[in-house]
Amino acid sequence: ALTAAMASGFRQDARAKLLLPGNYKVLRECQKPAVLLETGYLTHGETASLLATPQGIEAEAIGIAQGLAQYFSLD
Repeated sequence: ALTAAMASGFRQDARAKLLLPGNYKVLRECQKPAVLLETGYLTHGETASLLATPQGIEAEAIGIAQGLAQYFSLD
């Protein structure tokens, strides 16, 4: 739900809509529930331009918040 909400609300490129599960150390060794998000690549011109604006930052934050709300059934 979090990935889908982020992708639909913020990410522009099609590959961004993929969920890539893995055995990530930063998550594996975490003592609390955690999410690892890669919201955008600054090397991708359109994404970098979007993240350089208040509107882009807000769109990213809203996508994350909506995904978390869906995950916790608050939305």
